[in-house]
Parts: sequence; structure tokens; C-alpha cells
Amino acid sequence: MSPQQIFVGGYDDAIDSFVFDETAGTLIKTHSTLESKPGPSWQHIIPEHRLLLSGCEGPIGGIGYLDSYRFSEDGALTKVDRKECVQGCVSMDMGKNGFLITASYDASGVNTYYIKETGEIVPLQTLLFTLPDGQAGHPDIDPVRQDAAHPHESRIDPTGKFLLIPDLGSDYLRIFEITYGEKGEDSRIKEVEPLVCDTRAGPRHCYFDRTGKFMYLVEELASMVRVYQVEYTGPRGIDFKPIQRISSLGIGKGPADTRVQRLKAAEVAISPDDKHLYISNRYDRSMPDGTDSIAHFLINTDDGTLTFVELTSAGGINPRHIRLSPDGSWICIATQDTNRVAMFKRDLETGTILEEVVAEGQSGQPVCITW
Repeated sequence: MSPQQIFVGGYDDAIDSFVFDETAGTLIKTHSTLESKPGPSWQHIIPEHRLLLSGCEGPIGGIGYLDSYRFSEDGALTKVDRKECVQGCVSMDMGKNGFLITASYDASGVNTYYIKETGEIVPLQTLLFTLPDGQAGHPDIDPVRQDAAHPHESRIDPTGKFLLIPDLGSDYLRIFEITYGEKGEDSRIKEVEPLVCDTRAGPRHCYFDRTGKFMYLVEELASMVRVYQVEYTGPRGIDFKPIQRISSLGIGKGPADTRVQRLKAAEVAISPDDKHLYISNRYDRSMPDGTDSIAHFLINTDDGTLTFVELTSAGGINPRHIRLSPDGSWICIATQDTNRVAMFKRDLETGTILEEVVAEGQSGQPVCITW
């Protein structure tokens, strides 16, 4: 197989370009740029235009940025444009006609943009959020992590008609209708009634299966995974029926309390055949060598429920991000505190992550992998 290009953003302010050669078993850094500092914590590729978009968190109390780059065959990045966003950009997703939505954790907001084929960024909307009435100072919430609304992800549903924003601070899954204009710059989002999550769940990231029938929500503060059946009915046009809640550490575990322990569930990934789900656990240190874990679950494709299989090593500490290769044969794990990006082989039939690291590269505090 021909070598594959991977981009990694990190809190050392660099976006690193790697080439993964599975035949040779190598992951080689080819280029690096510091033009998205400080904090290039999320990247998104538009392959047909050879564009890479990067969210820059920016300094606390300041502003954030959305950057666009043109990338070459060997991964070199050439800056095209930069526009402001709400400070703390940690995620983005793209709908139709170049319509992009970013989510900003620190300053409690989202931005929408039109991305031209040239890489020019056209700002559209800025929306800011506050905590639900009565939540501020409530004894049942996490006083540190839930001091304000904290949007943690931008996720568009499989129909492209709805935007989901897990709000860790509010214990909400915020929901928006998307209206696409004939011109990209005419597209807009409109908030509808949110999905209220469990108290101190801390919704972080979500993922749909490829049929669009089920949605999996990672609760960071509780370190749980909530499974929903998706139905396109009701007043807001999309509804979520809860069918299961299971610990990110597997069977027999209850909701965590991050006020007294550091365990935090982070990323979710689903295999291309919709049969396996993976969750990265930060600071559980549950492996014999003291590293953190990746949880593996089987997905019942009929009813969407999860069956815990096993925990395997993340190969380091603080696996903030994981990403499967397009064909599902590899899983790439970024361990932020270990400054490491590692490739593990994945058994396509059983879904098992093989323990031996096939290839690894050094990247400063890596937090996002873009394949």
C-alpha cells in the first residue's frame, strides 16, 4: 500500500506532517509549522481542494482563530487565510457547500463560516451560550469544569440537516437546525430545544453509526458512554431515545467523579463496518505498565447496544485523541503527556487492537490526528 499522509496538531503550537508507511513500519515527520499558534487543537481536511483547516485556541481572555492551509503531496503546509473565532476553538465539522461550524470551549461559543475552494474564509455567525438557569453554583455540578457553558465538539448528523454541540459545562447536547443557502455564505444555524444529559455527565464528543440510527455520546466527567436511538420526528425534527449507559472502563463500573479522581473519557471512534467502538480513557493508568487505556466494545448492529470486550494500552499517558485509518486496519493514538503518536494494527474481524506498536513518531503534546 502507498504511504499515507497524517497531520497532528499539538499544544506545543505545531502542526506536524507525518508519512505512515505500513509496509516499512515507519511514521516519519516530514514538515512542521508554527503558524497556527497558540494551541492548534483541531484540524479538518477538505481533500478535494487539498485544504487543511486548523482551529487555534488562542490565549485565555483573548481571541481564537481559524486558519486555512494548502497542503502539498509531501505534507508541506502553505498558509492561505486566517479569521477570528471565539477563544478556545477545540472542534469543527463541515456540512454542504463549504459550510463550517467551530466549537469553542473556553469562551462558550460557536462560529460559522463559508470556506471557499481557494481557502478563503468568510465569517458568518457567532453564537455565545450561558449556563441553564439554576445551574451556577449548584452542589451537584463540577465547580471547576462546569463553571460556564463549554461547547466541546461540532458534529453534523448523517443527513446534514442538524448540528450537535456537546456542552460539557451545561450538561446539554445543544441541537441546531442547519439551513443551506444557494450560496455558501447564505447558510445559517438556528438553535432548537437541547437534549438534557445526566447531571455532571460532562458531554464531550459524539459519533453516529453510518446508518444514522444510533448515536454514541462520551460523557467526560462521568466517564460513561450513552447510547441513543435516533429518530427524525418530534417538534425539533430529530429526537434521541436513550437505550444504554455504560462505563468507559467496561462492565461493573459506575459514573466517575472527576472532583476526586483524574479519570476522564475523551475520544470515540467507530470501525467502518459499524461493529466496533473505541473510547480513549485519560489518566486511568489501568494497564500493567502504568499507561492509560483504550476501551473496546462490540456494537449490536440491530439495537445499537454495546458489549464490553477489553481494555488495551494506549501506549502512553493522556490519550486525548484516537483516529482509525479509512479502511479500519490501523488505529492512531495521540498521548498528549507522552508527546507520542503511535500506530497500532487492528484485527479487522475481531476488532482487537494488537499490543505491539508498529510505528511511532514524536509530536509535542499531540491533541488531534487528521488522516
